[in-house]
Amino acid sequence: MNPFSRTRATFAGAATLSFALFSPLACSSTVNGSDLPPLFTEASLEAACSHDYDVYRARALRCTGANPDPADTRAASIQGCKDYASLPGVKPTPAMFDACTRQEESAACDEPLTACQWPGSMAKGAACNFGSQCTSGYCVLPTNQVTGADGTTYQTEGPCGVCGDTIPAGATCDGTSGQCATGYKCIDTKCQPIRQKGESCRITSSRDERDCASPLRCIGGTCAPRLAAGAICARTSECQAGNSCSNGICTKVTWALPGDACNDVTIQCAEGVCNTVSDAQGNPVGSATCSKVLKDGEACTIDASTTACGYYSQCANNVCAPYYTECH
Repeated sequence: MNPFSRTRATFAGAATLSFALFSPLACSSTVNGSDLPPLFTEASLEAACSHDYDVYRARALRCTGANPDPADTRAASIQGCKDYASLPGVKPTPAMFDACTRQEESAACDEPLTACQWPGSMAKGAACNFGSQCTSGYCVLPTNQVTGADGTTYQTEGPCGVCGDTIPAGATCDGTSGQCATGYKCIDTKCQPIRQKGESCRITSSRDERDCASPLRCIGGTCAPRLAAGAICARTSECQAGNSCSNGICTKVTWALPGDACNDVTIQCAEGVCNTVSDAQGNPVGSATCSKVLKDGEACTIDASTTACGYYSQCANNVCAPYYTECH
C-alpha cells in the first residue's frame, strides 16, 4: 500500500466512510520510538517519508496536473506515512521504501505501484484495522449502521477487526475489500478471476463494478485501458487520472483550494469537498466552493457537505482524528 494513497485530494483517491465509528480512545498513534519499523530511527523514518512525499507529489503533477498543495499537506502527509509504516504487521524496511519511491519515479501514470504494496506479517486472529497488516491481506472488520445528521443511514466498517482467511475461488462473497484470494474479485457475489484486457465486464447502475485488473476499466462492456483527454466517455472512471467525463468527453481537471469555486467535475477540490447543491433532477443549482478543512480534534459529521477532515484524518465519533491507528 502506498503510504500516500490516503489523502483527500481527488487525484489520490477521496476518503471514504470506513472507520467513521471508530473511537480515538480505542486506538493510538504508533510512532513513539519503540514501535518504529526495523532498521529505522525516528530521524531516518522522517527522512524516508519526506522523500517519498516529494516523489509522490512529482508524480501527481506529472500525471494529473494536481498543482495546488495546501501549506499543511506536507506535514500531515509525512506524519500519516510515519503512522502507517509503524503499524503492527506493516513495518517496511528502508529497502522497501526505496523500491517504492523508485517505481513512483519511473512508472507510467496508470501503472500499478506494485513495489508500494508492502506485504503484511500478522497471522489469522491478530487485531487489525487494515488488510495490509495481515499475511492474508484481509482484515475482517465489523460493519455498523449509523444515521447521519441529514437522516441518511450509512454502512461503515470498523474499528478493530481481526486478520482472517481470504475466500477461495468460486465461494460466496459480499464485496468487502481483500475478501477474495489474490487474483480474484467479488463479482456477482462470487470470488471470480479478475478480468483482463479484452475480457467482458459489467457496470451496475449503483456503482462501477471495476471487474477489470488495474489500471483497466470496464468500457463498453470490455476491459480496456483508460481514455485520454478528448476521448468520448460515459463516466469519469473511464478517463485517465486527472480527467473527468464532462458532457461525454474526457476533460482535464482544474484543481481548487478551500474557498475557491468548484463544480466537482472539471473543477475539483485538491482537498475538502465541493459544496454543490442540486435540484430534484440532480442538476447543479447556484455556485459551489471547496469546503473548509478541519483539523484533528475539531467537530465533524460523516455526511457533512460544508466541511471535511484534513489529510490522513477521518471523522470518528463526530471528531476529526488520525486515520492510521493501532487496535488495542
